[in-house]
Amino acid sequence: KLYIPISTFNFNNILSSESISPKAFYGLRGFGYSRWLSIPENNIDNVVLLYDKPYKFSRPISDIEDHPMLVEIITDESFPQINEGVFYSDHTIYLSPYRTKFIFFSEQVKRIVMSLSDSSLETKMMRVYGKRFVVEVPNNQNIPHVSLNVKLNESEIRKDFQINKMKGLLYGYYIGALLSVSSESMKKNNLLQELQDIFY
Repeated sequence: KLYIPISTFNFNNILSSESISPKAFYGLRGFGYSRWLSIPENNIDNVVLLYDKPYKFSRPISDIEDHPMLVEIITDESFPQINEGVFYSDHTIYLSPYRTKFIFFSEQVKRIVMSLSDSSLETKMMRVYGKRFVVEVPNNQNIPHVSLNVKLNESEIRKDFQINKMKGLLYGYYIGALLSVSSESMKKNNLLQELQDIFY
C-alpha cells in the first residue's frame, strides 16, 4: 500500500479520469480538467509523490473547498525511491475501485466533497467508487520533506492522450450495448448490479 496526499479540491479531477498525474500533465494533455492544486506534501510539478505510511497533514482556511485527503493505492509497481518511505512516479497512476481508497479526515469534509461531486456532470464514477470513501485520521505526523529535480516525461503525456481516447471508445461501446438490450435483459442486469452492491 502507498499513500498520496492531495487536496479535496482535486477530487472531481481524479474521479473524472480515474487517475492521478503529475501536476504538469494537466495543462498539457488536452482532456479532462486542466487545473490541479498542489500542496506542500506533494509539490513537485513533474512527479507524484507516494508515501509508505498514511500521514496526517492540514490545509489552511480557504474560500475554496481545500481540505486534506489521502488516496491509498494497492500496487505491484516498483516506484523509484527518493528517501526512506518516500517514492515518486513521473507518469500517471491509474486507479481501480478494487485497489483504491479515498481517505478523508472528517465526516463533515467527506459529506461536503460528496455533495459537490454529485452536482458535477464530469464525475461519472461516484457510484463505482462509493464504497471506497472512508473517514480515518492517520496517527503518523511530521510527513518527510523531500526535494527532487525530474524532467517532464513527455512520452507519458502522449500515452495518456491515447489511453483517454481508447477509454472513450470503450465506454461509448458499452453504453450503446446496454441501451440496445431488451427490457428483460436490463432487469437482469439491474438485479445483478444490486446483488453486487450488497456483497461488495
